[in-house]
Amino acid sequence: NNECDIQTHLFEDRIMKLAPLKIQTGCNVGNRSIVLYGTIMEPHATLADLSLLMKGEILPAYSCWEGIPAQHKPTAEVKKQAAMKEFVQAKKPA
Repeated sequence: NNECDIQTHLFEDRIMKLAPLKIQTGCNVGNRSIVLYGTIMEPHATLADLSLLMKGEILPAYSCWEGIPAQHKPTAEVKKQAAMKEFVQAKKPA
């Protein structure tokens, strides 16, 4: 999104640290949000506008996070997507 910042490196105590990050299918990174290295956004996870995803964090699938640092915030749409996922999984043959 507009002016979001995806960082695979950062200087800490004058040492450059590098690590991959993974943003999976259907994820949303909000406007002016920052995603730091070493993070994983599982499918359809959302990081709201003006939020910071700290290094080493994992956002579970179909979850919504916001703030600095990002904190979990369930929304009606996310709850609906999770319910649909459970319904589809229950209908699969064993």
